[in-house]
Amino acid sequence: YTLLLTTNATIVINPHLSKLPYDPERDLAPVSQVATLPFVLLVHPGLPVKSVPELIALAKAKPGTLNFGSSGGGGGAHLGGEMMKTAAKIDMTHVPYKGAAPALVALLSGEVQCMFVSILTATPLIESGRVRAIAVSGLKRSPALPNVPAVAEAPGLAGFETDLWYGMLAPAKTNPRIVDKLYRETRKVLFVQEFRNRFEPTGTQMVGSSPAEFAKTISKFNEAWKCAA
Repeated sequence: YTLLLTTNATIVINPHLSKLPYDPERDLAPVSQVATLPFVLLVHPGLPVKSVPELIALAKAKPGTLNFGSSGGGGGAHLGGEMMKTAAKIDMTHVPYKGAAPALVALLSGEVQCMFVSILTATPLIESGRVRAIAVSGLKRSPALPNVPAVAEAPGLAGFETDLWYGMLAPAKTNPRIVDKLYRETRKVLFVQEFRNRFEPTGTQMVGSSPAEFAKTISKFNEAWKCAA
């Protein structure tokens, strides 16, 4: 059987940014949401802010003067920043780079003052003290960074959520019994303790949702990104 393991960018973000030769909700059958990874909102250590409310206050005091970076236009880091700008009603300038590496160099040098970065990439930089983590992008704090609040904890930003997630899907006409079996076998693997021990310390959270639950997740985020786009 042909299966697709992909990120939310393919399923709920790209359809609102480009004309695609497929419709995710029409052409694909959800099997299971596999895992989620939050982005971490990092700031240059020279920026005088230690929280999202302080960042928002600075941005409002100096509209248009703060830059936020990303690994490229239309990616999760870029759109997370745009979503926060809209929700907080602040004016910051997006600076896209050709990949994560040059974007991080720009953050470390102070060329950009803040950016959303995958938790996998962010953690070593946080531990080395080269950047300051002020929030994670999920609805709740990440077990991997328990002392870092969620953006959603900030006043006026309840419900803010822009995680990276992975899901498994099959062609739309796949026999539902096959879809169900794929879901059950996938969930078994995700809940093997040795497997979880390998991934969860990195900030990756296993999900293993049912096809119906995953379909609701896709619909929810599809609507959210439609509004954001």
